[in-house]
Amino acid sequence: MEASSSTIYIPLAKGSFSIVQSYYKMANVRLFCIIVASLPFMFVSASHSSLDYDNAKTLSPAINNEKVNLSLYYETLCPYCASFISDNLVKVFQNDLDTIVNLRLVPWGNAFIVGNRTQCQHGEEECYLNTIHSCVIYLWPDVKTHFEFIDCTEKQNLKRGPVTTKEELWEPCCEKLILSEDRIKECYNSGYGNKLQRQYANETASLNPPHDYVPWVVVNNQPIRDDFVNFVKYVCQAYKGDHVPVACKAQSSNVSSAKMANKIHPGCYTTEIFRNSAPPAAAKTGPGTK
Repeated sequence: MEASSSTIYIPLAKGSFSIVQSYYKMANVRLFCIIVASLPFMFVSASHSSLDYDNAKTLSPAINNEKVNLSLYYETLCPYCASFISDNLVKVFQNDLDTIVNLRLVPWGNAFIVGNRTQCQHGEEECYLNTIHSCVIYLWPDVKTHFEFIDCTEKQNLKRGPVTTKEELWEPCCEKLILSEDRIKECYNSGYGNKLQRQYANETASLNPPHDYVPWVVVNNQPIRDDFVNFVKYVCQAYKGDHVPVACKAQSSNVSSAKMANKIHPGCYTTEIFRNSAPPAAAKTGPGTK
């Protein structure tokens, strides 16, 4: 005989229905817990880029208010900037001075924007290297790490002759410091380096008073103008903390006599004629150079 319906009725003893309900509720609770625990993994992409450009909000590490803010506005192929970085600014990492300093490097200098193109005082190579420096500062926010790279490229460019490829301006320093060339190229080729450059351009344009030349050194928002080689003195005077580094204890007897020489030609001026070749050899004899 055929059944009139496919539904099967199972008789339950008294109280069995409440037991079934309890098991059903427990199963739902377990399923809910599993789903919640899995949520963080549901949004992870295996192809996630190593450079989170969209979420980048700052160009430098967070500022410690107890430290003195020291900013250098520079351009990568100005010989005065190169000499100042390699001969003077390196003192930040000597005699404990870095314990009281927030050092920021801003690679834009005297560049300017015409339409959608950036023009630099020392030609296209400088625009390119400014952008590379911007990428390195972003990718390695630890100031000592990116300063070592910048110092390396500046020393190299003081000594260099003509280059056959623009990568020669910086790749040897990656090899020396074991930094990823691929990450830097990704930043540059993606256009993010240009985005960083525009931010540095806006920051430089907002300087008050405006810069007259580079290197332009600012201590706690105050430019020290032609006395930039003696920046340690200004940092120590501005510092109000209890820990006095060795550099500040000794700086009074080590003030450089280069200030008077700086008044003659302290750097690469904004009023100079822009050119597409490197500065003449005579320009490299300015203050702060050897």
